Amino acid sequence: MAAPFPVKVVCDLVDLPEDDRDRLLDRANAAINLLGPANRLVNESMWAYPETLAYIQTYAARDRIRPGSFGLAFEEALRLESPVQFIGRRVTKQYDADGPLLQPGHKVIALYGCANRDERKFPDPDAFDVSRQSNMHLAFSAGRHICAGQGLARLEGISTTWRLLNGFSASSC
Repeated sequence: MAAPFPVKVVCDLVDLPEDDRDRLLDRANAAINLLGPANRLVNESMWAYPETLAYIQTYAARDRIRPGSFGLAFEEALRLESPVQFIGRRVTKQYDADGPLLQPGHKVIALYGCANRDERKFPDPDAFDVSRQSNMHLAFSAGRHICAGQGLARLEGISTTWRLLNGFSASSC
């Protein structure tokens, strides 16, 4: 359940065809290994490079993810599937939460996954839309609790997407 379910959800979100989904995790693991240092994992994963590259080029829908929009696609993926779904906090001062009046000492849970699908902020919130220009999602939280590693995570995500879509040579590993 831990592997097949998320694969199905992600494949459904990006509209990948049913055929070949069973090999998606193997290909993804191999692709990640190929991006690492030259070691045993790279050697064991070389089988996957031509197969995975062909798969990505066929199904990554270059009309959806164009050069220059990798960042937008990555941000949209973060919005739909935040790495952290919620965080608990204790209220320190009275706060009007757009309706409920929160008092000091109250415990609250910020549901990032729900906030990132708020139709007041995101038109058609359940759609994967890489053309979304104003994507002020909470995948990395916000304010004083914002993720300190968000810049690196974004750089890695965009770089990995570009590499997977454009290929790389074994010598670059």
